[in-house]
Amino acid sequence: MKETPVSVLVLSTYEAYLQPLTAAKLSRQLKQSGCEVRVVDCFVQSLDTKLVKNFDNIAISVPLSDSITTAIKLLDVVRELNPKAKVALFGAHAILNKVELETQYSVAIPSDVAGFFTGLKTVNDHNIIPDRESLLGFKHYVYPGGLINDKVVANIETTEGCRFKCTHCSVFSLAKGKVLYKKLECVMEEIAFAVENGAEHISFTDPEFMNNATHTPAIIDAMYRSYPQLTFDVITRVDRLLRYKDAFIAFFDKGCRFITTAIEFPDDKVLKALQKGYRTKDLGALAELIKTTGIVVNPTLITFTPWVDKATILAGEQYLAEIGLTEIIDPVQSTTRLMLTKDSNLLGTPHLEGIELSETEFGYDWCHPDQEVDELYRQRVSAMGGGFNRCCVRC
Repeated sequence: MKETPVSVLVLSTYEAYLQPLTAAKLSRQLKQSGCEVRVVDCFVQSLDTKLVKNFDNIAISVPLSDSITTAIKLLDVVRELNPKAKVALFGAHAILNKVELETQYSVAIPSDVAGFFTGLKTVNDHNIIPDRESLLGFKHYVYPGGLINDKVVANIETTEGCRFKCTHCSVFSLAKGKVLYKKLECVMEEIAFAVENGAEHISFTDPEFMNNATHTPAIIDAMYRSYPQLTFDVITRVDRLLRYKDAFIAFFDKGCRFITTAIEFPDDKVLKALQKGYRTKDLGALAELIKTTGIVVNPTLITFTPWVDKATILAGEQYLAEIGLTEIIDPVQSTTRLMLTKDSNLLGTPHLEGIELSETEFGYDWCHPDQEVDELYRQRVSAMGGGFNRCCVRC
């Protein structure tokens, strides 16, 4: 007699307005293990309570810090509607907050999520093709921040992890500087699926697109040969953009629409604390590169940190204006504030000595020694009213 396959309901929370690849990867793993899978992206879909009642196995994604609260609310809903269901949380920020989530919410956060439901050991394959067939189509998603309003966008990753060790970044907390490179043919298979399903723009969501000088340029070349009509965007550090400027300039001849780069803040004390690999003077070189080549850059900032007072903030912003970067910076970046998670690599370092920290459920709030800084932050947030201010879609 044929065994009934394990059925799993995968609930996605929030993945920065884009298709939820975290859920799609798990769905593919589960299907490869013989499971029947249903994926619901709760950010853009209503959750049918009948589904929750009908599934004995339910996985809830926590890919970002912003998705933790939603995941907890979904966990409460699941337990109320189906108290006997086997439930697990998964994703980067489930792993990073494993102790708090397991302790306070008595929920499983297994290292092998598919195996947790099937009882079979599964191996994490970074070349796995996300199960986009189980997701809503690309047209249901809009690129955040209004940077792309005229094209259907598909988000694709060419790597897992990042080689760099920016102290404030959750990717470093999780990957510890390790990078896994996807095979060219696997990335091209994803791009082909995207084009066949209406995508006109590829957003490469790797936290660092230029981890090495050959992997991603080869992908761009292959994509341009096969689909010259596509446009795309990438993310890179300032020092990588300057070091490999010829490669990035060439990207614009092959459809690149813009490059997102985290300039953080023009102050060497901040850049040293965050281990950004460049100095304030290098922003002048970046501004000159933009001016002389016409490349389009989307800078992101962390304006408020414990290391700069109000006068330094205003002076730094004046410097950005003088070198011509202010005009290309989204005003919402003036409201960004350093986030400290429980696993932050800044904790316990001299950079936070003497800084008042107050513990929250999943991180720490900090107070600036100069009260004028915190007051300026509150004023700006109140005036701005919110907006998308991420450098990537990982934290």
